[in-house]
This record gives sequence, C-alpha cells and structure tokens, in this order.
Amino acid sequence: MTSKDGFLRDVLFNPAKSVTYRPIPNKQMAEVQVSNNEQTAIIFKWKSTRPGMYKMRPVYGVLAPGETANISLFCKGVKDQAPLTDHFSCVLASSPSANVNPESIWSNHKYQQKLAQSGKLRKLKLKILYLGLNDQEKDDDKEKEKDKDKEEEDEEKEKDKEKQEAMKKKKQADGKKKPTLIMFTRKEGDSLSGEDENDNTPTVAAPAQQNIMDLLKPVRNAGVFQNQTQANPQPIPGYQNQSQLPPNLAGTKSPAVGGSKSPAMGGTKSPAPNKSESAFSSK
Repeated sequence: MTSKDGFLRDVLFNPAKSVTYRPIPNKQMAEVQVSNNEQTAIIFKWKSTRPGMYKMRPVYGVLAPGETANISLFCKGVKDQAPLTDHFSCVLASSPSANVNPESIWSNHKYQQKLAQSGKLRKLKLKILYLGLNDQEKDDDKEKEKDKDKEEEDEEKEKDKEKQEAMKKKKQADGKKKPTLIMFTRKEGDSLSGEDENDNTPTVAAPAQQNIMDLLKPVRNAGVFQNQTQANPQPIPGYQNQSQLPPNLAGTKSPAVGGSKSPAMGGTKSPAPNKSESAFSSK
C-alpha cells in the first residue's frame, strides 16, 4: 500500500527508519513518537513480521490535527539466533472526524480495499535492528545513498560529455568541403572501346586526315528524294529537229550520236556529218 502525491506526508515519526534491540532473551521495549501535522484527523494501525515475538501498544489509534502519540514496541527477547530481516509497519489513513473507532474501521476489509485502490493510504516501515549484529545498516544505507547519488551524477556527466562530443563531430563534418563531381562527356567520333577512358586530353587529327574529312562533308544538305523523273529541258543534240525531217530521213540515226567510239575512248573516229544533214539540222 503506497500513497499518491505525498499523501499524509506531514505525519512525522521519530525514529523514522528503525528501532534497535539487544540480542538477549529478556523482554525489551522501544518507543516511537507519531505527530499529526495534517489539517485532518488520521487513523493508524501497527503490524509486525513476527506477531509471536513483537507486540505494539496501542495497535490502533486516531489522532486529531496537531496531536502526538507515543507507541510502545515490545520485543519478547532472543533465545537462539536473532532474526535480521524483521520490521514493524504502520498504516495511515485520513479520517473525517477524530470521534471514530479506529479498530472497527480497520476491521472493515472492503473499506481498506477501497482506500488502497484510491491511493489514500500511507505505509511506513521501521527496521528491527540488533545491537552488534545488523545495527550498522544505518551507516551502510547512508553510504549506499551517497554511492547512488555519485553514480547518478557520474551518469549525468557522461551523458553531457557524449552530447558535446556528438555536437563537435557534427560541426567538424559540416565544416568539411563537400566533394565536387566532375562529368566527362564523349564527343562525336570518339572511341567507345574505353582505351582512352583515363586520358582526358582532347585528341587532334592530322592535317591530312582533317582535309579528307572536310572534303567528305556535304556543302549543303541534300533535298528530299521524291522518286520522280524530270523531263530534260534541253533536247538531245541531233534529235531536236528530228520531227521536222522528211519522211525518208526521219527514221535514220544521226552519225554524230550513233557513230563509233571516239579515239579518246579507244574506238575509231566518227565520220563528219553530211552537209545535207547539217543543213536540215540548222533549219
């Protein structure tokens, strides 16, 4: 049973952590003072881990605001071996009035469950210590608390150090110059074999090769070929007036055209045309 948001934290216990007995077979008593500094009345009850060995007086009680009560905690005594893990516990709850019977309230288990579910309970534990056996645990607890605080402090320092190192690395990474990407494009006519991949210097053609390439370049773009034949505007020599020849000469072949090959082409020289044919041709 634990309290929520520091419920009934103004109810003070003295001592608040432990009570000490001697490891002897005689009956002993320890006293605890309970002070109610709350604005409302409270009810309490006491328990122990060994009811046959430890007794509390009173077990149940009620305290009005500002009241204080002394609780007697008895130990029957130790005959053989002292138990080192026992403790007392006190359970607190608020009360609407100081004129109530705390024993009847604590005997109502449904009411206790309701208080426990609502978190309106406070439970305090008092360790039972034995002189010379486990009474040094108080100092050990303090040392543990100090060690715990130191560990938490060291963890915080380590986290801060890691954050600073991360920020430093980020700044260094941002300050570095970004790599420049250079792209090389292949000119038309360059080799695709990859032999000159690592050679970035431009190649210069020989003068003779450049002249040949210049000669092969077209002067102007060719027109669209339409697959049509065009009539020759100029008549073929020797046939331009063939339609005007007399019937007896219309079917004859012109010696200038149909003659033998010229001496330049390896044939015989063609005879000169007749005067009469030249006369008809000139007409």
